[in-house]
Amino acid sequence: MGRSHSSGPFTRRFAHHRFVHTGLETPPALVPDAAGLVSTLLLAARTHFAAGSYETADAFLKLIPQPGTSPRETWQQLGHLHFSLAEYDAAGRAYGFAAAHSPGDASLQVRLAHTCLRLDDIPSFESYLGRALALDPESPPALQLLADLNRDEGRYAEAAGYYQRLLQETPGHYANLLSLALCHSLAGDSETALDLLQRAGQLPTSGSSNSTLPASRADAWWSGQS
Repeated sequence: MGRSHSSGPFTRRFAHHRFVHTGLETPPALVPDAAGLVSTLLLAARTHFAAGSYETADAFLKLIPQPGTSPRETWQQLGHLHFSLAEYDAAGRAYGFAAAHSPGDASLQVRLAHTCLRLDDIPSFESYLGRALALDPESPPALQLLADLNRDEGRYAEAAGYYQRLLQETPGHYANLLSLALCHSLAGDSETALDLLQRAGQLPTSGSSNSTLPASRADAWWSGQS
């Protein structure tokens, strides 16, 4: 996930679903209409064009809604683009507008959580991720985010639990099998770690590019394909 983020013992708080007000939330009355959405995209395109980022400017222009495209979809794609450019404040605003159109969509709450994490806004990160899990306790992107964060912060038992839940959906996910093996190894359970490594080694694509591995819903989600 790039640079390290200090999220603290966040996992213990999700059972309480602490829904606090955050800076990325947008009252429905303030969500831009279709004309405002187009104006936002044009402004972003002009700004990047003036800075000499012509391909980026073109990417913003391509997001201008076509007939039949929902505002939620366009705001989400705009959020993806800003996030890929490390423009996290702008990404958060775009995801917030998308979430205002689909308040029951767990995936958008995870997008907002991930954005808050990059902004080092840990209370908001916890709140959004708690909302996502309340909406969908088995949300693959939420579980993937929790698994990777717990692993990176040395909470191997917690991380292993999330990886196991992910592997119930996609038993042949090579990267998650390796991560689970690492967690067991670092927790002192070398026997389970070895078994998992043997499972990973038996996959037909082990040792080759992960692009050919069976994709989980989490993979497609994080790449912006869903």
